[in-house]
Amino acid sequence: MTQISVKQKANWYGELRENVTSQILHKPNLLPASIDEAYAIQSQVISNLAREISGWKLGGTNAKTITVFGCDEPYFGPMFVEKFYNYKDEVILNGLLEIKGEAELLFKLSPNVEKLTTDSQMDLSELITEVAPAIEMPSACFSDIKAGGLKLLIADLCGTGALVFGDYIPFSDFTALKALSIEVTQGKTLLTKGNTDNVIPDHERALECFFKLAVKYGVKLKGGQVVATGGCTSCESYKLNVPVNVKFDRFDGFTFLPKKL
Repeated sequence: MTQISVKQKANWYGELRENVTSQILHKPNLLPASIDEAYAIQSQVISNLAREISGWKLGGTNAKTITVFGCDEPYFGPMFVEKFYNYKDEVILNGLLEIKGEAELLFKLSPNVEKLTTDSQMDLSELITEVAPAIEMPSACFSDIKAGGLKLLIADLCGTGALVFGDYIPFSDFTALKALSIEVTQGKTLLTKGNTDNVIPDHERALECFFKLAVKYGVKLKGGQVVATGGCTSCESYKLNVPVNVKFDRFDGFTFLPKKL
């Protein structure tokens, strides 16, 4: 059997990201051979797409994703500027194969992340500047992402889709806050409730693990980029053209209108 290279696999995953209009089944012969190869494919896909990165999304940080993907540490994928919205922006979701979202916390990185090495001390007060509430909206290319497992998910850029964020507060103000309640409604319908403590073991440890993984896999982090640390609520489907209202304890709430042109 001819071995398929990382570059060839990345070309296939990247072309899907550019061209797919509905979810498909994965191809077992194009699955990454390992987690390391999955991240190598992800890196090549990012390079092939040549899109500006706004930040990084984490998974494997709550009970559901840990159970589904059997992971013992967080995993990560990119988020792109073109689908990174402040709630005051027009939130255009063309290109997303799914319209659904979950509440998360968003951490803005300081320029100090550009100096991280394997020997760096993880002083988050030096690496994070601000925190905001957010809705992260995943969009996987594959309808059988669970069957393909974590390697498929990572190669598919961890199902990157869109993100909508609210107003930031200083990271120093956040560090004393625990167990913040969250409520997401659309129109008059309550979609989900949650809590910031649903991130396992907590947001700080998730960030530290991400920084170590970023160094391990050669990710070039930049000041001003962000990290979304995973779902604090369940991931629920949204209707288009109906306002989504996000209430996040200790943060200003925000509302946005999901739409397609």
